[in-house]
Amino acid sequence: MESIITTFHIDWRLLIAQAVNFGLVVGVLWWFAVKPLTKLMAERSATIEKSLHDAEEITKKLQVAEEEKRQLINHARVQSQEIIAQGQARSAEATALAVNRAKEQVKKIIEESKREIANEQKKMMVEAKSEIVEVVTAAVNAVLATAVDKKVDAKLVEETVSALNQTTK
Repeated sequence: MESIITTFHIDWRLLIAQAVNFGLVVGVLWWFAVKPLTKLMAERSATIEKSLHDAEEITKKLQVAEEEKRQLINHARVQSQEIIAQGQARSAEATALAVNRAKEQVKKIIEESKREIANEQKKMMVEAKSEIVEVVTAAVNAVLATAVDKKVDAKLVEETVSALNQTTK
């Protein structure tokens, strides 16, 4: 081994000094470069993992919010349809009520008109009867003025009036 050392001109003191220098450089690099970089990389990895986790949670929350939004929209649609249906029902009720009121008013007007017509007809019949009685009485008096007495005259008038009453009924 000594021949190798002399052949390659290896100085063991120099080799130990280099090993110590190498150890010091590795220690200094480890202490000032690798350790902070490792810590920084770990922090960065943790931050990235946290961001990914937060992004997943946000995505889940967004999906839940979207579902809630869809449900709210569907609920709003259902409510709006119910409100429209209620409005249409109320409108139909109001229309039916107005139609019924109008029909009642028309019935009242017709009934009142019929009563007025009946009253007018009765009045006209009474007037016509009295005029016919007067005409018949005048005619009978003119024809029978000399031949018939007052009893027969009254009897003829009554018979004529009762016959007229029966025909007008």
